[in-house]
Amino acid sequence: MLKSILALASCVTLALPAAASIGCNATCDALLKQGYVLQSQGRNRDAMGKFQEASRADPAASLPVSQMAAMFLGIAQGERKDAMRQEATRLARLALQLGPGDPVAQEVLRKLDEDAPQAIHEASGVALAAMQEAEGFFHAEKFAEAVQSYERAAQLDPALSQAWLYAGDSFFMQKNYAEAETRFRKAVGVEPLNGQAWRFLADALIFQGKRDDAQAALLKGIEAQPSQLPNWDKLEKMRAADGTPLQALNLKPMARLLIGQGSNKNTVELDPPPQGSPLKSAEQAVWMSRAMEEAALLTRKNGRSPYAIALASWRKALQVAAELSAQPGMALSDSGLLALVALDKDDQLETALLLLMYREAYRPELETWKAAHPKGVKKFIDAYGLRP
Repeated sequence: MLKSILALASCVTLALPAAASIGCNATCDALLKQGYVLQSQGRNRDAMGKFQEASRADPAASLPVSQMAAMFLGIAQGERKDAMRQEATRLARLALQLGPGDPVAQEVLRKLDEDAPQAIHEASGVALAAMQEAEGFFHAEKFAEAVQSYERAAQLDPALSQAWLYAGDSFFMQKNYAEAETRFRKAVGVEPLNGQAWRFLADALIFQGKRDDAQAALLKGIEAQPSQLPNWDKLEKMRAADGTPLQALNLKPMARLLIGQGSNKNTVELDPPPQGSPLKSAEQAVWMSRAMEEAALLTRKNGRSPYAIALASWRKALQVAAELSAQPGMALSDSGLLALVALDKDDQLETALLLLMYREAYRPELETWKAAHPKGVKKFIDAYGLRP
């Protein structure tokens, strides 16, 4: 079921002024809706054809392209799994070129990059049948019928937050924001780690003029899933309007660890320096040391968690940065690495790793940190103004 990705577009394009390239013209929009209906019927090939037609109808629009990316991700399996994932990656990146901030493309890339998917409860059995029926109604814009089916799914499976989320989305599409808010609150009540539900709640609150509550909901969404960029994008727009803008960390990796296949030998791949840059730079050395430390720690893992390995790797890299800073011509100039150096001096490297470089494998440490710092996300953002 791809609605968990596809529905990302629903509230985002309505709740804030979106770039024209994220939406599409009337012909494109009509073809997209036909594709959604076909997809809800399991007719993936026909749905893909409609998305392709939609893209041809409005070549500047990102949404048809990101929907195709989501489809390739959803059907990636078997012998063609790798090829389909590569096509999903290509299309998602193209969508972001057409419409920076396209939430569907962002979510596709996040899911492709994740080493451990977030455990959000999914429908099964009779609840799944009710959800599929509801999606058919939703994409046909029969919203009253969709709400009935979604809420029946919620009754059949009380742990299914997505049922309340999409019931709320049905009201949102009708601009009934109060009823949408009620359902979105039920969704986050059932599953507080559903970051998408927190963002949809924020959308409904914005349209009711509840701006402070909307920002609080976005912070909860970031707390639930720090790597889900649409929450950050929405918060960034709101804070910019308030005169407290956020700055992206914008790390530019110059070396990475390639996990060995078959031979079990891990290798470090070093990128060539940017054109016009010196052959050896402090940035290269920092990224190389981080990757080599990660490789060494993985070899002698000794029960370390993925988060512990990442933290130790960054500490080693920043130690190298400090040593290099004393050498002529080897001072760091990259803004992302300089931000990490400053955070490390403030004893905030652990927090930065959890909030700005999060991976789902860090979940145990994130939950421990959240319990110890109930308002930690807001305090960190207020103090440093950083985002992924």
